[in-house]
Amino acid sequence: MQWSDIPPAARALIEARFGAVTPGETASAGLTAGVACSAQTGKGPVHIKAGPVDGPSAAQYGRERAAADLLPPDAPAPRLLWAEDVDGWHVLVHEYLPGRPADLSPGSPDITPVLRALRADFGVGGEHVATVKLAPMLQKAARFLVSPLGDTPVLRSCREIMDGWDPATLPGETFTHGDVHPGNLHATEDGVRLLDWGLSCAAPTWFDTAGLVLRLIAAGHTPAQAETLAAEIPAWAAAPERDVARYVAVMTGFAAWAAARGPERHRGRRAVTAAAGAAWLAVRA
Repeated sequence: MQWSDIPPAARALIEARFGAVTPGETASAGLTAGVACSAQTGKGPVHIKAGPVDGPSAAQYGRERAAADLLPPDAPAPRLLWAEDVDGWHVLVHEYLPGRPADLSPGSPDITPVLRALRADFGVGGEHVATVKLAPMLQKAARFLVSPLGDTPVLRSCREIMDGWDPATLPGETFTHGDVHPGNLHATEDGVRLLDWGLSCAAPTWFDTAGLVLRLIAAGHTPAQAETLAAEIPAWAAAPERDVARYVAVMTGFAAWAAARGPERHRGRRAVTAAAGAAWLAVRA
């Protein structure tokens, strides 16, 4: 979808607030349904996201809008400049941050600023904890473990690790990004910023770091190398080994399902994630 797909009333409100809009590049790699594009306006460059309030990604737009209120002012994230529901659409306008996806491969200079970004305090306790809990998200992902994918050794291992575990037992003690991967780790001149807070949730303090470890392995690190890097993030030291293994099992099983049955344009990336998860489980389980 493109700028022109946004309802005229919503486009008019954006232009009334920011000046004439010249749409730029449209994002195509994400899973959130709707419009995501950069744009030049009378007040400078911005990033526009929009989607129907009754669309499949409506919840993500709501979470992203809520995240802007929950995040501390100095959080490594783009500022939300304006948000409104117009003519049956969610519309969010963020500041535009020039940059590129972070390179997580071994030896990359991006790794240090990535670790710095994940050491940031996104807000802990009280009003800073998101109302969206992690457990339902993991429970939904876990259902894919019983999908008809065949009885592979990796899936058997995932099911054994998950057997009898209820994700609701995980503490929702801090506000987390919830979807750490290179596309959301945005390398800028001022450091790495976390984009797309549509899966943000209340989760254990180690949750985002676990997501990073999985992506580091997918980028070419061994599990031991990835966990050594993760040790630079204080929350990782307190991560219960069994809960981490269960998280990896859920994500590996879901990635295996998505690699076989998900949208074709994402299957290759999901297969890489599944292989990384299997490698991590081999030393974690």
